[in-house]
Amino acid sequence: MDQSAARAAKGIHDRASAIDRATISRKALFTAGRIGLQSGFTADPSFLALLGLLTRAQAFHDGALDAVLKDNPFVAATLIRAYSETVASLIWIQAKPRDLLKFSHTALKRDAVSIGRLTSFARTHSAGFKGIYDQLSGFAHPTSAGGLSGVKSVAEDGTTTWQSRASFRTDDDVIHMCLWILELAEVAGGLLVEIFTELKRSTSARNGAS
Repeated sequence: MDQSAARAAKGIHDRASAIDRATISRKALFTAGRIGLQSGFTADPSFLALLGLLTRAQAFHDGALDAVLKDNPFVAATLIRAYSETVASLIWIQAKPRDLLKFSHTALKRDAVSIGRLTSFARTHSAGFKGIYDQLSGFAHPTSAGGLSGVKSVAEDGTTTWQSRASFRTDDDVIHMCLWILELAEVAGGLLVEIFTELKRSTSARNGAS
């Protein structure tokens, strides 16, 4: 599916609809949280770790969308990149549920899963993650992707207009960021529901066996 078709499938046709769809997509995280809490809130480290990842996802979602509304592409891209790393954590946990405790407040530093391992795993287990993450890293790091930061226009005679305040160059850039926010919310929400459900099942099985 090409970019135009992908956008249309999500109900995105212009800048306004992109922002609207990205805002609405936050419901996927609310739904996941509600299902998680309905599964039976406990102070179990595994459950709290999962809630912590949900909190991070929501924070990055809100922050990235706020940066888009404030016309700041670098803050938006950096927060969306952090958002994608949270999703990478969920992809890892879904595949390796026994590692959930490695993300809890009780985990030892030596047991933590490095961000490099998480993103590498996500690249090979989630279609499209590599392309998105690499593009976002180009914004987050001082690379050639930001080489024209602040340049607003270049006249035929070479006269260049520049400003220190960053802003999106085109509506298409805004749409691209919003599509990433929307897709990450959908993936994060879906993974959280699956992991919460499995956690409830395994906890019930453990309690029944005791």
